[in-house]
Amino acid sequence: MENKQTNEVEEVSFLDLFLVLVRYRNLIIIGTILSIIFSICVFYIKPKLCSKASIPQNSVQKISLSYDVKVQDFPFQVQNRIIDTSKKNYITVTEIASKSFNKVSIFAEANKVVPLFVDKDDSNYNNKIKDVMDNDYKAFISETSGVITVKLSLPKEKETLAGQFIDSLVTLVDKDIKNYFFPMLDMYETSVKQFIEQANSRKDNSTFAQNERLIYTIETSFRQNLKSFVHVSAEPFSTLIESSDNSVFVYSKKKIIFTVAAGFIFFVIIAFIVNGINNVKSNENQKKLVSEAWNFGKWRIKNKNK
Repeated sequence: MENKQTNEVEEVSFLDLFLVLVRYRNLIIIGTILSIIFSICVFYIKPKLCSKASIPQNSVQKISLSYDVKVQDFPFQVQNRIIDTSKKNYITVTEIASKSFNKVSIFAEANKVVPLFVDKDDSNYNNKIKDVMDNDYKAFISETSGVITVKLSLPKEKETLAGQFIDSLVTLVDKDIKNYFFPMLDMYETSVKQFIEQANSRKDNSTFAQNERLIYTIETSFRQNLKSFVHVSAEPFSTLIESSDNSVFVYSKKKIIFTVAAGFIFFVIIAFIVNGINNVKSNENQKKLVSEAWNFGKWRIKNKNK
């Protein structure tokens, strides 16, 4: 019985709230539309007009450069020795390379070598680097196996520095790959050397021992001849883009959404306040309660001042 009464009270309360929204729907809808117009004017149209008025047209041009970076993997036999391929989530050299190209720390270090996007002495350096990586930089494994596509968007006048920046980035990524895999390679070399020495002392010429000697030879040859796990395979593909129209919207999109949501909530609250005021005006008991509360507040303020 009590549950039934509680459910009825909840249903009535929800209905009352819903009726307030319906009753003041015009206020909420018009207020939200005004919020949309205001936010678009402030965060989209105004920045566009200001940028066009203050910046020469040729200075807002940007160039998009797309580089194909080839990844050198381990020989198949060596990979099976240092990587546990039986695990579902084992990581290859290409996957480590892709993650390294997207590391903020590595990108920031490359930019310090060749300051392409942000001055290295900028007080807000790390935040600006993150902003660049969110908007003007992208690295991903392409459909072609073993190739990572790196895309840069930068001012056209800095195009000549882009190649130097990519070279420094590739160097740092290669170092990161080696730091990850070379300790595994060292462990493998230590263990296989011990095995080969023991096999040689026993004059073991079994198929397994000969196979281990062969793989060790392949591994040492690979390591000696390896210059870099990653290298740029060709000249970049370039296209001219306009930065002003697109970038303003990218930076302002979140602000527009937030402002519209805030405007909607604000006018919903206004609707409930107006509804409450109207209810108080039509009910003498509620009028009396509000008056007493108001007088009590005034009395507390007077006593505080004393």
